[in-house]
Amino acid sequence: MRITKAAAALITLVIALTACGGGGTDSGADGDADAGYPVSITSALGTTTIPSKPERVVTLGWGSTEAAVALGVVPVGMRDMSSDSGTVDGILPWVKDELKGQEPTLLAEKSDSIPYERIAALRPDLILSVQSGLTADQFARLTEIAPTVAQPGKAWQTSWQDQTTIVGQALGKSDEAAELVTEGEKRLADVKAAHPEFAGKTVASVSVTAAGSVGYYFDTDPRVKMLAAMGFDPLPALTQLRESAPEGTFAAQVSWENVPKYSPDVLTAWFLDSGMQSDAEGNPVFRNLRAVQQSSYVPIVDPPLVFAVSSPNVLNLPWMLDRYVPKLSDAAKAVR
Repeated sequence: MRITKAAAALITLVIALTACGGGGTDSGADGDADAGYPVSITSALGTTTIPSKPERVVTLGWGSTEAAVALGVVPVGMRDMSSDSGTVDGILPWVKDELKGQEPTLLAEKSDSIPYERIAALRPDLILSVQSGLTADQFARLTEIAPTVAQPGKAWQTSWQDQTTIVGQALGKSDEAAELVTEGEKRLADVKAAHPEFAGKTVASVSVTAAGSVGYYFDTDPRVKMLAAMGFDPLPALTQLRESAPEGTFAAQVSWENVPKYSPDVLTAWFLDSGMQSDAEGNPVFRNLRAVQQSSYVPIVDPPLVFAVSSPNVLNLPWMLDRYVPKLSDAAKAVR
């Protein structure tokens, strides 16, 4: 009898292992939807445990929506992008193309105001905010609603690769996420190979949102790192600027009298509005910058493109590169 029971137990175990082995961790196969869970993810604000495969996901901040959608998960609620990108309906074009008729609830989110009640009403089982600046208090309140994954390090400094990887881990789609990262990195490498004119050219990215200064993004900022991946050399002075800036910041305001110290071969710039652009381009200091003088200056004024360049992610890369790379190529070829 003992031998019979042991044999039966062994057969049962073999059947169970065979059933589990058919799909893999990310497959979500019938009867095995929660394989690989629970999952624990550590962010800058704490460790979050996701007990089972999420079915109702809310995405906040930037990039989480795109990573989730790229992985085949349409959120039940996502950040309203009207104020961030100038889109009329609050949905960015590269996201809209992938929704396939589904209509997530749009959440008006600000740095100091999160719509907790509206989020709770959506009954999420996971909240993703991996490229954001959540505070400890905001994280705690969101965690009371559902397991919440915050930014892994400094606020608003999560690379598009890390965004994709973390969201993939949370959604039980790590293999698919790794493939998307590989595809995105290959796309950037292909741009670098196709545009040798970028090599050896220094570059800086700036914004003009106030009358008395220019905002320079550090060499660690996602938009500058993306330019480096395409073959440009971040202006060395950006490193010095970062090292002298307060901890946790990703850009510094430089007064107009000091702007000539930060003069790259190629300069990209976005503006808060057309008035700011006119004022900046009319400023003698700006007009005398090398990049402006030799037409290697790239103004970015289309709101969705401003956002895509400012926050590259796995979903907007193709859309953005199609529009951005030709401008960068013209600028690099103009460098004398």
